[in-house]
Amino acid sequence: MLTMFRNGGFPMWFILVFGLLTLGTAFLYALRPARDREGFVKWMCVATVASVGSGTAADLAAVARYVASHPMDGKQMAAIVIEGVGECTSPAILGFSLLSLTALMMAVGRRRLDAREA
Repeated sequence: MLTMFRNGGFPMWFILVFGLLTLGTAFLYALRPARDREGFVKWMCVATVASVGSGTAADLAAVARYVASHPMDGKQMAAIVIEGVGECTSPAILGFSLLSLTALMMAVGRRRLDAREA
């Protein structure tokens, strides 16, 4: 986990903070569902997805910058690009994992809210 976090770089902090805040609010929604929390969770999900996108883009840019500034043969370049692209998935792995747990909590809360209102 720490290696993945380090591979993702500085944008991982935004993903972690936004994702945990979103997940925490969704957990509270699952415990005590109220419609007024749904908007906040929705927009925090958008912020988390935006952080995933910017983190992935920053990581891809770092790999491209490294490969472009270091002369190497084709085999070595291919290995570095493949490893770099693998590291670039770190923001998506963390962010989408947190978002999937958030969706689960929201589904539980929504089910409870619908049952209460019916």
